[in-house]
Amino acid sequence: MPCGILTPSITKHLASTFTGANSLRFEPYTDWFPVIGLDVLKAILKLRGVTNQFQGQLAFQTAVCRTDNPDAWATLDQMTSSDRCTGVLNVTSALAGKFYVRFGIGFNISSGSTNSQADVTLQLSYDACGLVAGGVTLQALAPDTSNYFAPVTGWLQAIDAVKVLAAILVSGALNNFQCRLTYRTATTDTGVVTDNWAVVNLEAGWHAGNGEFNTGTLTLPTGVGQTGRIDDKMWIQFGLQFSVSSGTAGQATVSVATAVRA
Repeated sequence: MPCGILTPSITKHLASTFTGANSLRFEPYTDWFPVIGLDVLKAILKLRGVTNQFQGQLAFQTAVCRTDNPDAWATLDQMTSSDRCTGVLNVTSALAGKFYVRFGIGFNISSGSTNSQADVTLQLSYDACGLVAGGVTLQALAPDTSNYFAPVTGWLQAIDAVKVLAAILVSGALNNFQCRLTYRTATTDTGVVTDNWAVVNLEAGWHAGNGEFNTGTLTLPTGVGQTGRIDDKMWIQFGLQFSVSSGTAGQATVSVATAVRA
């Protein structure tokens, strides 16, 4: 999987008449993409044709599960009215518990209320050794408290899946429905012999009822794909484990998006 990413250099004309602590306006420069594998980045900002007290800084926006239900914009680095390289920025904690991120510019004016503007260019450089493993929407039916399973990805090389991140959206849940992410492995041939679905090896707790659930970045147990370990498993597949906590006839519509990193 590719690691080093250089985004296109994008220029937009931005203008503001706002100043003060809560005056920042935000303009996205990248599309949404999964946060998997993104730990550090650098950015360059170029400001041309600056008038009055226009200033801008690197900004980002995250989403736990859905890009149409995002978090508020936040900022990185510092304000500038001229060209700037941010240096290496660690975003690990800022992206924890999120599935998607996009980057842009936060801007305002440093003082006054005169219309200020500039042509602002943003380009990002980052390592993100991860990939989207698969996504699926399914109607999950759990007749009782037994464990039931459904695949949410195809078979992947285990060496590429040291860690996994998933966004799980549950709607229409009935009768104590619960679910969580799981996996199974295969040694040599995915079509002949596979191991059983893991029951409690990935997420310790259940996601109960309706909601948007982010698994956070989970590390696979020892012996399931870690680089540098003696490992006799070639393949891994992720799935949804579901049941009812009590009673019978549980069901829900579940959408799962999954990403992995080495």
